Amino acid sequence: MPILRLDQQRKRIKVAEFEIENPIVFEFFDSRSEADRDELLKRAIHIGMLALAEDLLEFYQGMRCGNNSKPSRRKSKHSQSRNRKQSEDEMNKNQDPDPPSPDAIESRLIELGTLLPQAASGALRHREQSSNPEWRGADVQVTSDFEWEPSGFFDAHDLLVRTRHAEAVTWLILEIHDAFSGWIDYANKCEFYGALAQAALKHLAKHQPEPDDAVPLLKAVLKRAFRWQQTLRKDGKIADQAIVVIHERDAEGHQRRTDAASGEECD
Repeated sequence: MPILRLDQQRKRIKVAEFEIENPIVFEFFDSRSEADRDELLKRAIHIGMLALAEDLLEFYQGMRCGNNSKPSRRKSKHSQSRNRKQSEDEMNKNQDPDPPSPDAIESRLIELGTLLPQAASGALRHREQSSNPEWRGADVQVTSDFEWEPSGFFDAHDLLVRTRHAEAVTWLILEIHDAFSGWIDYANKCEFYGALAQAALKHLAKHQPEPDDAVPLLKAVLKRAFRWQQTLRKDGKIADQAIVVIHERDAEGHQRRTDAASGEECD
């Protein structure tokens, strides 16, 4: 008899009574109060699914790269943006073996600040934008399409930054990536880019309807990059993501990043 059953009508799962022998799991729940254990178990299942989904995502992206069929117009834009993650991973593999110093990163970020008006006007484009004009990678998607909605588990897990200035924001994220080249890797990239996206989302939530001038939005993202530079100067590294972050929506539909262990919103 299977342990797990699906309720197709209510879109729920049912788990029969079962037991496992695992010292790590036992010690974890033994250290928690009985009142908290059920909720923690549900959270653990959710986190485990996210981890499994990341592995599956790598597989399906490889499958999509081998698909030569022509997508529809609506899907074409987002199919290109999905390939952004592959390009990002390739850039991470080719990083400078001698990463820039915190001082060099600070100088580059200051320089980027002087370029924001040009970027906001559309005068600047990163070389990567020739194939992927809008960012998609590290569980973050930046899009100017206000009608498109996530249709699957992988898309729904992304932090979705909808903005009229998607290409300018993408330019800045790519330039920030280059500035921190050598410091960003597979273990810390989701936290790094997720924090940049969160800064954009918080700014956008406070400024609706979205103004024509993209500079304030770009400044909000760049300000968060400066905080990463300060972290690097203080700690000598950008630490691997030590917490599991869940991307979820609040009661008003706004996305946020939540520490699965504490339940607190990530900054």
